[in-house]
Amino acid sequence: MKNSIASRNIAAKKSIEDEVVNGGFGQPMPTSLLSAIEVIVEKSRDSELCDLFYEDLTLPLSYLMERLQMTRNEALLLALAVNLGVESTVSLSQFANYLDCSRIKLLCMTKDLESLVKRRYLVRDNSFGDRDCYALRKEALVSLTNDLPYEHKLKTNLSTEQFYDELGQLIHKRKHDELAFDLFREEVDALFEANAYLLLPSQLKLLDLTVTERMFMVVACEMLVNNDDEVITYGDYNDVLTGRIALKRLRTSFGNGKSPLIEKGLIETINNNGFSDNSAVRLTDKARTELLSDTGITVSKREKHNQLIQPDTITAKALFYNPSEQQQINRLEALLQPEAFTDICNRLADKGLRKGFACLFYGAPGTGKTETVLQLARKTGRAIMQVNISEIKSKWVGESEKNIKAIFDRYRALVKDESLAPILFFNEADAVINKRSENAAHAVDKMENAMQNIILQEIETLEGILIATTNLTKNIDRAFERRFIYKIEFGVPSLDAKRSIWLSMIPSLGDEDASTLASAYNFSGGQIENIARKHTVEQILSGEEPTFATLRALCDVECLNDTSPRRAIGF
Repeated sequence: MKNSIASRNIAAKKSIEDEVVNGGFGQPMPTSLLSAIEVIVEKSRDSELCDLFYEDLTLPLSYLMERLQMTRNEALLLALAVNLGVESTVSLSQFANYLDCSRIKLLCMTKDLESLVKRRYLVRDNSFGDRDCYALRKEALVSLTNDLPYEHKLKTNLSTEQFYDELGQLIHKRKHDELAFDLFREEVDALFEANAYLLLPSQLKLLDLTVTERMFMVVACEMLVNNDDEVITYGDYNDVLTGRIALKRLRTSFGNGKSPLIEKGLIETINNNGFSDNSAVRLTDKARTELLSDTGITVSKREKHNQLIQPDTITAKALFYNPSEQQQINRLEALLQPEAFTDICNRLADKGLRKGFACLFYGAPGTGKTETVLQLARKTGRAIMQVNISEIKSKWVGESEKNIKAIFDRYRALVKDESLAPILFFNEADAVINKRSENAAHAVDKMENAMQNIILQEIETLEGILIATTNLTKNIDRAFERRFIYKIEFGVPSLDAKRSIWLSMIPSLGDEDASTLASAYNFSGGQIENIARKHTVEQILSGEEPTFATLRALCDVECLNDTSPRRAIGF
């Protein structure tokens, strides 16, 4: 199309030159773009767009057509837009009033207006309801003032940092009324299209969002990346978005929790001292992970701090195991050492094998499962993301599945953020790894099956370390049993292990007394720790070291349950 216009313009130029040579028109040839525009504006008022009007303006119109590579109607409309300036918008009816012609004539020029919009001379403004209005771009006016055609240059191949700098500038202009909303939206869309390889443009495109919702997400992401501002208030987006009804609906949907952005897990209302503040929202960890992970922003600082047990906060504690347990735990500890873990993961990846490590610690209560996880984290320098099982299960259908997905989303974000992959710790996981219900008829059974299927799938694609503990092994679903690469049984301590635990917990005991207690009572490490604590309390209350007889009495009281070892499910 551009070639055909150019050829027509060349012909028009030759015709004009011939007319000038022959003394036609009686008008001087324009010497600049603005001088041509000035003549067009003066002669177009109340012209009714008659044939004589076009004859009178042959020279200035042809001059613009040639210089700007435009059709005659495009040149005319651009001249009128320049006259109005960048501060004003004009509708088809206003164009018609200026020209004193019917609106029908202007409707025939709609495609020419759209062409000017496409070439970025004009911007369409739809904020006037059913009327399409147009405004001149400031950059276009600057070029024309400098006697140059305007060429809109897309800013492409930007880095993530450069992209958010450009986005921040657009939002700043919009907030200071330097950009109409439609122009702002078009500029944002152009920026996104030119840099579609970046995470935010590519992922937002996949979401089924309205214009208002999409622009809200753009504002929220820019605030967090450029200003480190997590809290989004009404004032933050009211200055950027437009449309009183659309804004009201958006704000109301945040308040009643029915916003599609909330339902999609992209934003959440702020909790302030346990109370939900519906006047302000923030991006969820899911949104941070899916939209902003290339910026280094994933889990919120507060959430990240609250959900991790840092290795330097774990108190060192001596643990005593049976020989088979000790061997397996030593092997696992060696695996989790940073250099060894990285090397092993790389080698597994080279062989096309899964890199994640899911481990199961099982056995009777008090046998050291939880404390072993803590000590492994301390010794290998890894943080722990501990999962509260009771918070996962929700009475609301569908919420439990969302909770599980959110946990693994947060963990994936942490693996990317932390220098060492944390340990994802499911303590007392009986409730989520038990056998799935066959032919589930009740909603609760279906919900639990769906939740377990999600966990199974997540373990399959895990990149990191997951450790689950359970007291019950007979009810573990076989699909889970297969997913755990390491399975370590924690049995009741052997005689030697119990003697070592007694001496560790109550150093004042002699070897003979420790051996006597180890032989007389089939206690777990947790039970021995309970007795040691009561022994200390007795000493504080009486001011004297409790006698061995007192210690035996404490042991007798502790003997309430049979602590027979559980069935092994293998290593």
